[in-house]
Amino acid sequence: MRVIQKDSKIVIELDEPQDRVYTNILVSALRIYADRKSQRGGGWRRYGAMGAAFFVKDRSNRIWDALQANGKFMEEDAVDIINYAAFALISQDEGNLGGEFWPDRPVAQPPGEDELTTYG
Repeated sequence: MRVIQKDSKIVIELDEPQDRVYTNILVSALRIYADRKSQRGGGWRRYGAMGAAFFVKDRSNRIWDALQANGKFMEEDAVDIINYAAFALISQDEGNLGGEFWPDRPVAQPPGEDELTTYG
């Protein structure tokens, strides 16, 4: 698999069938993100990295409980984990650890231009 990013376009060259399945899952997460962003904007920023981590844990627990109870889980919960994990990374990079709901947590200083994390 090769991923090529140029400006605002991404080209993915798939080598194996499982690459297509994996890519479709990530594209599904992007679609959900885009749909929710158009409805709610950047509301997820209110929760900071800690809130995003909490939601990852919550969805993981739902998946665990569902697997224990009936051997399958809702795909949307797994896809939500992808988006919440991305939100946690972005919030941490922005120095938004506790958001509005954990104001007693220290707020890290946002990284300088040369310190920004790039994923890819």
